[in-house]
Amino acid sequence: MRVSCGCVCECVRVCALTCWGPWVDAQEDLTPESTVALLETLKAGKTPKVGPQTGGRKNCEGPQGKTTLFAAPAGPFCRDLETA
Repeated sequence: MRVSCGCVCECVRVCALTCWGPWVDAQEDLTPESTVALLETLKAGKTPKVGPQTGGRKNCEGPQGKTTLFAAPAGPFCRDLETA
């Protein structure tokens, strides 16, 4: 299995890589140790864990959890997506 990884340039927020193989996923909150573990997982032909690698966050939520977008946006919308 051939896999490529690249920096997604989010050093201000998190250290992150995007890896392309049979999938495209992002791994975030990387440390030197978790980066090595990620690369070893890929080298072994296994699918790595997606998203934050530290366990301190869920998906893209910050340390306070979800803080916005608790309901669907009310509009107005710039176009009718049903006809697009």
